[in-house]
Amino acid sequence: MPSGEAGIEPREINSVIDGIGFGRFQVIVIILCGLIQASDKMQIQYVSMVGERLQCVWHIGDGWKSSITSVTFLGMFFGAYIWGPLGDKLCRRSINSVCMSYVVFYGCLTALAPNVIWVLLLRFLVGMGVGGVQPLIGAVLGEFMTTKQRGTAWFVFQTFWCFGGLLEVGFAWLLLDLTHGWRYLAGVSVLPMLLLGLFWLFWLPVSPRQSLLQGRIEETRQALNKMADTNSQPRYHGDFTDADLHAKEANGSLKEMLRPATFLRLSLQLAVIAFAMGFSYYGLIVLNVQVPLLLREKCQATGNVSSAVVNIEVFASNCGNCKSISYIELMIPTLADFATALLNAFVVERFCGRRLVMSFALGVASALIPLLAFCIHIAVRITLFFIIRFFVTSGYSVIWLYVLEAYPTSLRTTAVAFLSSFSRIASILMPFVAQMFLVRVSLLGGLFIFSGVLALAAVSAALLPIETKDRPLKQTKLMEEDDTSDERLLMKANSEVDNPLPQRYGSVETIEKRRLTA
Repeated sequence: MPSGEAGIEPREINSVIDGIGFGRFQVIVIILCGLIQASDKMQIQYVSMVGERLQCVWHIGDGWKSSITSVTFLGMFFGAYIWGPLGDKLCRRSINSVCMSYVVFYGCLTALAPNVIWVLLLRFLVGMGVGGVQPLIGAVLGEFMTTKQRGTAWFVFQTFWCFGGLLEVGFAWLLLDLTHGWRYLAGVSVLPMLLLGLFWLFWLPVSPRQSLLQGRIEETRQALNKMADTNSQPRYHGDFTDADLHAKEANGSLKEMLRPATFLRLSLQLAVIAFAMGFSYYGLIVLNVQVPLLLREKCQATGNVSSAVVNIEVFASNCGNCKSISYIELMIPTLADFATALLNAFVVERFCGRRLVMSFALGVASALIPLLAFCIHIAVRITLFFIIRFFVTSGYSVIWLYVLEAYPTSLRTTAVAFLSSFSRIASILMPFVAQMFLVRVSLLGGLFIFSGVLALAAVSAALLPIETKDRPLKQTKLMEEDDTSDERLLMKANSEVDNPLPQRYGSVETIEKRRLTA
C-alpha cells in the first residue's frame, strides 16, 4: 500500500469524504445518477402504457397484455441477482456501464419487433439491464455523499425518477397515436441512456469506498483527488485505517445476509417491505390507467357522468373499439412522486427517522386505497390518486435509502439486488391483480389486496431493529455494533442478566459498560 505523508495519522474513509465536504462534485454526481435513474423510469413507464396499444394493433388478449409488463419485471428480477453481486465483487462503475448497454441495445431492438413474442423477449432483456442499473446507481450515489447530506441527496436524486416518468408520458402523448407510434416511442426512450452512459464511463471515478475495500489504493486516491479538486478542497495525502482495508470478507455474499448472527432478521423484514413496495408502487402506475377505464363503464352505467375519465383519445381512429388512456390522470399522480421527493429532502429528512417515515406513509396509503373503487367526482379521484401515490412513493424512496445505509460496502449492491428481487416478484404478480382480477372479478376486492399488502409492510417497517439516519456508511463492520440508540441500549440492558453470552445481531453495549471501558 502506498504510504501517505509522514506525520499524518491514518483516517477512516468516512472521515476523508466528510472532510472533502459536499460541493460541486456531489451536485454533478446527483444530476448524472438522477438522469440515469430517469432513463430507467422511462423503460418501466413504457411497458405500463404500450400494452393497451399493442392489444389494439395486434388484437392480443388481456393475458398477453399483462405479460408485457410482467416479463419486464421478470428480467429485472434476474438482472438484479446477476449484476448486484457482481457490483460488489468487481467495479460498480464498469458493471453499470454493461447494464446500461443492455438497456440501449435491446430497447432499440424493441422498435423492430415483428410480433408480441419478440416484444416479450426483448423487454425481458431490457428488464435485465434495468435490474442492474437501479442498485448500482443507488450505491454509487450514496458512496460519494457526505454523512450529513446523504439523505437529502438521495431524495433530490429521486425527483429525477419522477421526471423520467413525466417525460415518457409526454413522449407517449405525442407518439402513441401515430401509425407505428409504439415503435417510435421505444427508440426515443433509450436515447437518454445512450448519451448518459458515455458521460458516466469517461467522467465518473470509481467508488473510493469500494476500491479501498478491494485493496485498489491508487484508484481510491485518484477518486478522492478528483472529488477534492472539483470541490476546490485540499487533497488527502494520508493513509487509511486497517478497518477500511479488510478485504478478506467475501464481497457480494448472499449467505452473509441470511446468517442469524448478522443480518437475517433485518433482511426478512426488509423483504416484506420490498415486496409490498414493488406491488403497490408499480401497481399504482397500472391502476392509474386501469381504474379510470373501469370506473367510466361502472359510473356511466349508473348515470354518474362526473366520474368519467378525461376525454383525451390517444389511439388512431382505425383502432375500432380500443379503450383510451387518460394521460391527464397518468401525469398528475406522477407529479406526486416529485412532490414527495422534495418534501422528504427538505422537510422530513431533517426531523424524522427512516422507520417512522416508512411505517406512517404505508399505513396511510393502506387506509386510502380502497376509496378508489367508488364513483366520485373525477377531480376528487385525481386528488385521491395523488395523495396515495404521494405516500407510497415516500415509503418506496425511503426503503432503498435504508437498505443502502444498513448494509456495509461489501454487501451493498448485493443487498439491494436481493431485496429488490422480492419487489420484482411482486411486480410480476401485480398485473394479474391490477389488470385481470380488477376487470374480471372485483374492482373493490383487488384494491383491498393492495391495501392489505401495504398494511403488512407498515407493521414490518415500524418493527425494524435499527435507525440509519445520520449514520456513517460501513465498509465491512456490522452497523449494529455501533448502534447506541436508546431503544437498543434498553434491550441490551434488559437482556444482560438472562443472556451472559456475547450478543449477536442488533447487540449494543450499555452506557455503564462503555463508561467503564472508556
